[in-house]
Amino acid sequence: SDVYKRQINQQFADVKKSLGSLSYEDWMSIPEIGDYRVKKAKRSEKYVPVPDSIIETARKQGEMTTAIDPNSGISSIANNKVSLNELGEARGQVLSLKLDKLSDGVTGKTTVDKPGYLTAISTSLQLTKEADIADFKKARLLLKSMINSDPKHAPGWIAAARLEELDGKMQEARNIIAQGLEHCSDSEDIWLEAARLETHEKSKAILAKAITQIPNSVKIWLKAAQKEEDKTMKIKILRRALDYIPNSLRIWKELIELEGPNEAKVLLYRAVECLPQELEVWLALAKLENYDNARVVLNKARHALPTESSIWIHAAKLEESHGNDSMVETIIKRGLKVLVKNGVTLKRDDWLQEAEIAERSGSLVTCKAIVNSTLDIGIEEDEKERIWLQDVETSEEKECLLTARTILEALIENFPTRKNIWLRALDFEKKHGTPQKVEELLRNAVTKCPHQETFWLLLAKYKWQTQNQINEARAILKEAFEMLPNNENIFLQAAKLERQIQEFDRAKKILQMAREKCGTPKCWMQSIQIERLTNNLEEAWNICVQSLKMHPKFDKLWMIGGQIKTQLQSYEEAKQIFEEGLRENSESVDLWICAVELEMQLSNAPRARALCEKAKSKIRSNPKLWLESVYIEQRENNPKGA
Repeated sequence: SDVYKRQINQQFADVKKSLGSLSYEDWMSIPEIGDYRVKKAKRSEKYVPVPDSIIETARKQGEMTTAIDPNSGISSIANNKVSLNELGEARGQVLSLKLDKLSDGVTGKTTVDKPGYLTAISTSLQLTKEADIADFKKARLLLKSMINSDPKHAPGWIAAARLEELDGKMQEARNIIAQGLEHCSDSEDIWLEAARLETHEKSKAILAKAITQIPNSVKIWLKAAQKEEDKTMKIKILRRALDYIPNSLRIWKELIELEGPNEAKVLLYRAVECLPQELEVWLALAKLENYDNARVVLNKARHALPTESSIWIHAAKLEESHGNDSMVETIIKRGLKVLVKNGVTLKRDDWLQEAEIAERSGSLVTCKAIVNSTLDIGIEEDEKERIWLQDVETSEEKECLLTARTILEALIENFPTRKNIWLRALDFEKKHGTPQKVEELLRNAVTKCPHQETFWLLLAKYKWQTQNQINEARAILKEAFEMLPNNENIFLQAAKLERQIQEFDRAKKILQMAREKCGTPKCWMQSIQIERLTNNLEEAWNICVQSLKMHPKFDKLWMIGGQIKTQLQSYEEAKQIFEEGLRENSESVDLWICAVELEMQLSNAPRARALCEKAKSKIRSNPKLWLESVYIEQRENNPKGA
């Protein structure tokens, strides 16, 4: 390239010299060449897809064989291009790199979370009989590295022993755990693992040695007692354990369960001295003692544990079990005051749960006392009704009926004039209570709400239909008349009662009184109907005429009047009554249908059809009228018209 450059210089040397003689005008007259940059043409790159055969060959060359195919035998190794020795060295280097990453570069100490790492190893080593030998080797290397990095770490030794146990090498596992005991003699877990790996007799010796090394280990003492088959030896070991660990609740519980009632009581007295903050021990002692001593025990427990509500609840149950029901609620209320004084936050939901527990255990008086004392804790006055009704639903779903009933009683006491609460309580008693409970509730309702006709009617109906006590029902209705002298529903209920028992004369007198005092359309209608029922059509018609003058807008009276005339076969008068009624009640569908039915009864289909069309024009889109039109055509054998 240098030669080429020199040749170019030589070729243009004379031209360069001549440029020095150019004038300024000649120089400026040289034309501009525009974009003087040298442009190189870009080559278009071409992409050719790689054949599948080349990709497949590369994939096969990159594969590593980690297991021997049992069907291929030695030939598969002979034909494999990868050297197994080289493969082993490579895997060793990978393992070394992984372990180096887990160590501190300065001190060389491991920085990995050992318990978590061992847990991960234990999880990953779910090996089967057909497991890969290489995986066992890898696990051994990992665990060996873990042990070497920190020989005082017991979980490493335990994991290594369990790996050998998994591989079926029990003696090797015992040897490893024995080495671990030399380094971690203060670890209860490794002693327990050593005892597990040994035979029954040898495990006893190991546990005995473990006790000498770690006399304050609860697990080792309990395991040593568990290994003994003789009950006396178990008790002896556990009593010896309490000499070293008198504040272990687990050992006390195991020992007390093995002893008889008398010995257990003595042990519990000793236990409450060693464990004064354990509620369970105090309550167990109170259960074993007689009434007087139990009271003393619970009083001591109350002073030792001033913030425990369970002590007060058990004290209340104790009084209830000995017939002192009057003391129960006093104890609960006093307990609440003491708990608040000692800074305990009272939660009504927790107390209601305690009430349900008391109910299930049969302490019914305690249950009621808890509900009555804690029901309004933390609730605003305007929220009581809603929340308490929800509590009733919840307790009823849990089948804690006494709790639910007590809450309902509190609702009635706080809201005695709320009709919905009385009805909810009545529904509850009908489902879960006795007839006596239902009657008692209804009598309370009419006493607290004497101007609510519903409760009078329900009470009379209950005595009449459920208990078949007619005279009692009459007496209730009579009392209702006095409280509600002009109440239509009470008159009608009394008349219905007499009509049901075939006392028509009494029913007529009641209805006559109702017409005079109430004078409502229903009272007149029932008077007409009872006359029709006794086949006294003339009297029924007379009453009907009077009623129509007073209540012309009550369509049922016109319908009954037309029906009476039809029964008397006065068809023209019946038609006239219907016509007059329709003038007063043109929007009454039933009255139109009665008029149509009368025409069909008289075989006057055209007239019936016309009436029906007239009704549809006045009352549009009414399905009853359209259905009546269909019936007319069907009775006239006109399916096409229908």
